[in-house]
Amino acid sequence: MMQYQDYLPRLAAHQDVPRLKALWKTVFCDSDADIDYFFNTYFSPERTVVIDDGTKPVSAAYILPTGDLVLPDGTRLSCAMLYAIATHPECRGSGYGEAVTRAAGRLASQTGFPAAVLKPAEDGLFAFYEKRSEFREFFTAFEARFTAAELPPSGSLYAIAPVFPSEYRRLRQRFLKGCAYIDMDERGLAYQQYLSEKAGGGLYALRFADDICGCAVIESGDHSVIFKELLLSGRHRMLDAVSAAAQLLPADLYTVIAVSGYEKPEKTAFQRFGMLMPIPGREEIFGTSSVQCAKWYGLAFD
Repeated sequence: MMQYQDYLPRLAAHQDVPRLKALWKTVFCDSDADIDYFFNTYFSPERTVVIDDGTKPVSAAYILPTGDLVLPDGTRLSCAMLYAIATHPECRGSGYGEAVTRAAGRLASQTGFPAAVLKPAEDGLFAFYEKRSEFREFFTAFEARFTAAELPPSGSLYAIAPVFPSEYRRLRQRFLKGCAYIDMDERGLAYQQYLSEKAGGGLYALRFADDICGCAVIESGDHSVIFKELLLSGRHRMLDAVSAAAQLLPADLYTVIAVSGYEKPEKTAFQRFGMLMPIPGREEIFGTSSVQCAKWYGLAFD
């Protein structure tokens, strides 16, 4: 079998789209409608890296402009997410995934995105990317799980309601102040809204009495609900937010992904969440001096 050195990464072209969609469907098993939505929303040939097997693309990585990486000192750096890194099953083990990842990361930094990020699909891939690319572990999160029986009564003070992407972005900026975080732009939030609404949820604001005290991206499945992101002001509890959501989305099990600086219920587990390429002149953000700062990747379109 040919190795990736024999087929160098290249930029995609518009005529690649049918075969890129076929590769996406083979690897991720998404519906045609969802694949079309992504390509209509984000596809740009100059921001897509592919490798051919001689006749068609068999590996691809997409560079998505997502907004800014905001550092705790207020510095804002244009940020791009590497997304949907895919290699045809028949070509795995050839180094194609490594090659398109490295090429896409470097292309992002060369085309106006000093911050390039990615979320590995599973925990074991952190080591893969650290060994085979310039990406390094950076973003973290806590994950908590609650059964419906464990939730307190929500009462009448807490409630959730859907919000538009523009409002959701303002709420994220408010509740993530002081963190290192990806300030996702409205296009990204609208894409996340599409994905979450397809999964029975959406973008929500959490209200306590007359005050908005949090926001969340929620998806609903068979007998379970997942908070893809839950952000709260300091004095409000995770359990109260989940209980409020349960009134709208009843389920047997609730899973919450939250910023690592939040309260840590007994059943909460720390997890590494995302990776960042080193930023020239800002190597210190990977050092021990920044450990106490929450580093929030947030929404990953997964």
